[in-house]
Formats: sequence, structure tokens, C-alpha cells
Amino acid sequence: MADMGKFSAAAESLARGLTIMAAALGHAHPSTLDMRSNLANALLSAGRSEEALREIRGCVAEAEAARGGDDPSLVAPLSALGACLTSRGRFDEAEPALRRAVQLAKRQDHGNLEALVAALGSLGDCLQSKGDLEEAVAAFRASADACAGLGQRGTALRAAAMSNAAICLKQQGSPAEAMRIHEEALAMQVQALGRSHLSCSVTRSEIAACMMSLGDDHGAIELLRECKAAALAEVGQAHPLYASASGNLALCLLSVGNSALAAEEAQDAAAAFAMTMGPDHPQTRHARDLVRQIRSGSA
Repeated sequence: MADMGKFSAAAESLARGLTIMAAALGHAHPSTLDMRSNLANALLSAGRSEEALREIRGCVAEAEAARGGDDPSLVAPLSALGACLTSRGRFDEAEPALRRAVQLAKRQDHGNLEALVAALGSLGDCLQSKGDLEEAVAAFRASADACAGLGQRGTALRAAAMSNAAICLKQQGSPAEAMRIHEEALAMQVQALGRSHLSCSVTRSEIAACMMSLGDDHGAIELLRECKAAALAEVGQAHPLYASASGNLALCLLSVGNSALAAEEAQDAAAAFAMTMGPDHPQTRHARDLVRQIRSGSA
């Protein structure tokens, strides 16, 4: 919730900058369109999805009117539009916008690999949310491949795309393959970002989830404790990573018969989710239900 406040503040700052840039360069200038896309992304991150959608639809319309429908300057607005629509569950509208962004980004006269990587990643997110996991894996792998052209600066982006593909593979019922890819991605993240970076903790948490699926609860417990400690040190208790690590740790401890510690971790997860998502969020309620089930012996 604190993060949403930061994104709202960023959106207000971007809106002021956009007014100045539009007056100086014009509403259809590529730099103005990029800033408007950034504004839409900030609004989306702040939970203001309706405002984000209005902003980005206007951005796409102005770009198309000024330059036609196949101009590379549409890549960023179309990617932002797809992300907005995905966040609202409108996948059948999001997917065509994102595929169009990918095709425009692939054009030789565009030459912006970062935009291609981002568009492919957003397409993967849409397809994963839609339940088309095979296509999502293909999009994330294509995003990872595109990162190779970015050299050393693309290492962390490539690792993130690989991990996203691995998450889909686990959802498809292939936890062993997913774990192998996560471990490869983690090695790249440690090299590029350092062992203590939050992205490394996120990937370790995904590796622990694979361990749980493979029946290695003791290995998962050790790794989740490491993730939880790292999250507490880096971002504090009011963060989704800390909350999810606590919740998964509760499930692992319950699986090995340690109900007392499992209840403590579930309570910790409920408190963290309440601070992060709000007291009535489904994840908060789920964690509280788990606490009650453990204490009543029905879990």
C-alpha cells in the first residue's frame, strides 16, 4: 500500500512533466508519447487502472492519427495499453495490442531491443493470466533470447524472463524443469545484481515452491527462511515477498508436522498481507483462515 502511494506521487510528477513536454514538443512527438506511456504505467502501478486505461487509449489514438498505425513510436503505448487491459482481465483485447507491439518492435528501423524485450514480457504476462501457458512460455523465452543483444546490461532482464517462463512450466506440471531454469536464472542474477538483491530472493522463493512440489519440504524450509530474512532486511515486513515467504513456510512446516511453528508463520503472513494488500484482500483472508485451521487441527 505504501508502494501505491509512491507510484501515485510519481504519476503526479509525470503528469506535470507531460504538460510541459507536450507544450514544447507537441502531443504526438515520440518523447511525449513515451512520457504518456510512463504516466499510464505509473497510474497502473498505483492501482488507478481506469485512469491508466483512459490515458493510454488517448496516447495510442494520437500516435495513430499523427503517424499511422504501423509507426514504431506506437510500441511503448501499445505495450502499456496491453498491460492495462491485462490488469483488468480483458485478455482478448490485450493480446492483439501486445502482438502488434511485438511486431512493430521487431522492425529493423525500430532498433530498440529494450522495447522488444518489454513487449514480449507483457505478452507473456497476458498469455499466462489468460491460461495459455504454452504460448506464454514461448513469449518469455523469446524475451530472454532478445536480451542477448543487450550484452551485460541485459543479464538481469534475461534472468527475469527465464524465471517467468519457469513459473509457467511449473504451472504446466513440470516443477523439475522449472527448478533447473530458476537455478540458472538465479546464478545470472547473483552475477549481475549481487546475492542480496531482492530479485534473487524472489527467484529463491520460486525455487522453494518447486522443491515443495517435488516433495523436498525440508530443503524448501531452509530456502524460505533465507528468503524471509533477506526480505525483512531489504524491504521490511510490509512487502508481498515477506508475506508469501511466511505463508509458504507455514505450509512446509505443517507438511513436516510442526504445527506450532506453522501457526506462527501463518500469523506472520496474515499480518504482512494485511499491511501490504489490506485487511480484506483475499490473500489476507486466506492466511487468516490457515491460522484458524492449523490451530483447530483441521489443516
